[in-house]
Amino acid sequence: MRKHKFEHTENLIKGHNGILYEVLPKGSLFKYRLLEDYFFDTGIKLRKSVEDGFIKLMTTGRVHVKTGFVWDGATCFPDIQSVIRSSLEHDALYTLFVLELLDQKHRKTVNGRFFSVCVADGMCKFLARLVYRVLRMFGDDHVRHCIQKNSYTTVGTDGKDVM
Repeated sequence: MRKHKFEHTENLIKGHNGILYEVLPKGSLFKYRLLEDYFFDTGIKLRKSVEDGFIKLMTTGRVHVKTGFVWDGATCFPDIQSVIRSSLEHDALYTLFVLELLDQKHRKTVNGRFFSVCVADGMCKFLARLVYRVLRMFGDDHVRHCIQKNSYTTVGTDGKDVM
């Protein structure tokens, strides 16, 4: 069995499709916490790397999501196995949008990646297209709202708001 930083946790630990994560207790601000670093490629090329505490998007388009990153799964959709990895990637990249570290012009690429990862992880294309359309309709407004309200908060490794 692999050891991870949060070995002491009593929470349910799950792993599939390249990620190891724990399910946080009900009442936490977020649902999941990443237990091992995770890397993926976006195809988004930048002149300069961007980074916040848990997410680094390199100039090559490769993303490094660090151990301890928390996310809320798929918003307005059940957290079935075929959506967990894509929700992790999507939430990490949308965090960069909200922090205004990544230009909004990349939203279509990010949402398209959500669709393709869902399909790669076993979701039927019809359902993946439906989820993609919802992202396209509401994602922009959500990011704008978060930026305007300055409602993005820094979250500790226990899934609780620290700001």
